[in-house]
Parts: sequence; C-alpha cells; structure tokens
Amino acid sequence: RLLLSLVAGIAQVVRASMRLPLMLLTSAIAALAYIEYKLTQLNAPGWVTGSLENMRGWLEGMRGSGWFKSSASDSKIDDSATDKALGSFDSWGSGSENSPGSADPTSHGSGGGQQQPPPPKGDYYTSPEVDSTEDDPEPAPPKTTRKTSGSPAAGDENALMELTKKLLEIQTILKTVSQDSGDGADSEKHTNALRLPSIVVVGSQSSGKSSVLEAIVGQEFLPKGDNMVTRRPIELTLVNTPDTDEEYGEFPQLGLDRIRDFRRIQRTLYDLNMSVPESECVSDKPIELRIYSPHVPDLRLVDLPGYIQVVNRKQPPILRQKIRDLCEGYLKQPNIILAVCAADVDLANSEALKASRRNDPLGMRTIGVLTKMDTAEPGMAVHMLTQNDYPLHLGYIGVVCKP
Repeated sequence: RLLLSLVAGIAQVVRASMRLPLMLLTSAIAALAYIEYKLTQLNAPGWVTGSLENMRGWLEGMRGSGWFKSSASDSKIDDSATDKALGSFDSWGSGSENSPGSADPTSHGSGGGQQQPPPPKGDYYTSPEVDSTEDDPEPAPPKTTRKTSGSPAAGDENALMELTKKLLEIQTILKTVSQDSGDGADSEKHTNALRLPSIVVVGSQSSGKSSVLEAIVGQEFLPKGDNMVTRRPIELTLVNTPDTDEEYGEFPQLGLDRIRDFRRIQRTLYDLNMSVPESECVSDKPIELRIYSPHVPDLRLVDLPGYIQVVNRKQPPILRQKIRDLCEGYLKQPNIILAVCAADVDLANSEALKASRRNDPLGMRTIGVLTKMDTAEPGMAVHMLTQNDYPLHLGYIGVVCKP
C-alpha cells in the first residue's frame, strides 16, 4: 500500500506539471515543424524526417480530437492563443512571458490573467459543467467521478498518457539525432526544446534509493555493493505495454534489445558503472536504460550517485564536490525531485533535502521519501511524516521496501 501511494504521488506530480496539455501539444507541433525544417536543411536521413513528420501528424490529429477541444473550451483557450503558441517557438528560452516555459500554471487563456482553480487532487477528475448564470447565487457543485474503464474521465486520462508516451518517443528520436549529428550543440538545443520533466532520485549512499526504484519497476535490476557501485547517472525510461505481459529491458547505446533476464541487466549496469576508473569515481556520461512492462507507468527517472560524507584513501579528495556538481545539473527545472532520506537519520543532516532546497527553495516540485520506516519508533515515524520543520509542498511518503 505504501509503494502504491508512492507511485500515485509521482503520477500526481506528473499530471500537475502538465496542467496545460493543449499548450504543450501545440508547442510540440511547432517545435517538430521547426526541427523537421532544420534537419531537411542538414540533409538528415529520410527515416528521421519521416518519423518526425508522422509524429507531427499524429499530434495534430490529437489536437483536433474532441477531448482537447473540450479542454480548450474549459480553459478559455481560443484560436488566437493557439496561433500565439505556434508563433512563439522562436522565442523559447528567451525568458519572455509568452513562452511555454514561463507560463503560470495557475492561469489559462489569453484573456488578461483570469484565474482558474487547480485540478483536483488524487485519482478523481471533475467533469466539465455548463457555466451557471451570474444571477444564480448558489451554482451546483461540479460532479466528481472516479476513473472507470468506461467513463469519460478514463478516456481523458488515457489520451493524456498516450500524449506523454508519444512525447517520450519524440525525445528519444531527437536524442538519437543529437548523438548521430556532428553539430551536437544545435541538436542538443532542439532536444531540450521538447524536454519533459524527469523524476530525479537523489539521496545519500545506503539511503535506499535503489530499493525505491526497484519497487516502482517491480524488478530487482540495479547493481548492489559497498564500494560506490553507482558511478554514472542512469537515465531510466519506463514504457507501459498494456497489450502484452512480457517484461524486458533495452540498452540503446549498446544495441542490446529485449533483455528478459533482469539479472543480466543488473550485471550490464554493474559493468558500465565499473568502467569508470576508481581514480575518477564518477562520470557525467549517462547510461540509458529502457524497461517495457505492463506494470509500470510511462515515466522517465534518473538515478544519481549517492552523496557521501568522507572519501577513502583510494578516492580523489574532490569526490564530494564532483558528486554534488553532477547532481546539481539534474536538479534544475523542470525536473521533479525525489529526495530519498533514511528514517534512521535526522532530517537536519539529509543531503537530499539540502540539495533540493538549493534548487527548489519553496519545495514546490520535491517529494520527500522516507525509507526504512520500520527502524523508527512509531511516534517518531508519525512525527517525521507530519512535521512542518522541513516543509515540502508535496509532503512526505514513508516506505518499507525490504521489511
């Protein structure tokens, strides 16, 4: 039940980070059109431009669907707002108020900052209602329905999750182009233009980061050991496959496909991490891993090397700073921070909370995960989950991964 709560909390953050699905979709279409044009100028392979064209056609069909039309009606987004989004692609990253990256998540439309209430929390969705007249002193409350397989709310969520899956595929294609192209800087700029929030897992060594990730995936696949076995960032993409019961992993950088033995995935991750010499200890070159399963949501997570307090005689003296600098690069917006802290350690000494506070001072995109809850006294455990000494907007979740 605790692990389900953790997954539900992560899904809630992802949904909250995409409160403007129509604007995100429109911006993605504009970005694809621009990137397709630039790649044509660079004489990119036909399969790349063809894939981007197919993706753009699919997204344009999604934008014209009934669900997005109703979303636009509810959010008061008219055609002029769509045209502005299509025309604002060249200003991305310039810090202008009309850019998608600086949009206020609590305001919608182009009508002068009309405030809209935030979406309901949890696994509930509010069905659209006809606007009541101003003369009605007590408007009827919106109807709230639980997601079911045949309800419109379930169709809305399925459409949003399908959009997320397609955008992850687009990112994968752009990353492939970035690796194959000689102009890495320009390709990386295009890749960042469509970057979705990743869930970055940070914590001290032996805090339980690996156990939390394995609980989300439902498989034991991460390397274990006492001698700093995580030396490179692991960029983990989870792909939901509802039409099959098969579970497997892939290493696209190595050309390894459909690895059904998760012990082999664990050994491969161990070898890739140990390829970093002990004199350096950490590297900023990520390891890409994709896991396909009907039991996982469509998510992108990043597992980072754990923070340490003391270096041993074989490690470089600057190792602590190298780990901190590596993590800082992943903790910036729009990424979501999963700050993993062991319950048997005082939160005042948590390196994960220190790092999240540096990059997310208000705690708006940080989830606190307290592991090893069975090692804490019941009263102390309740206090840690409900305390306001180190407040986070998304709160804390207690887990026991290995009782």
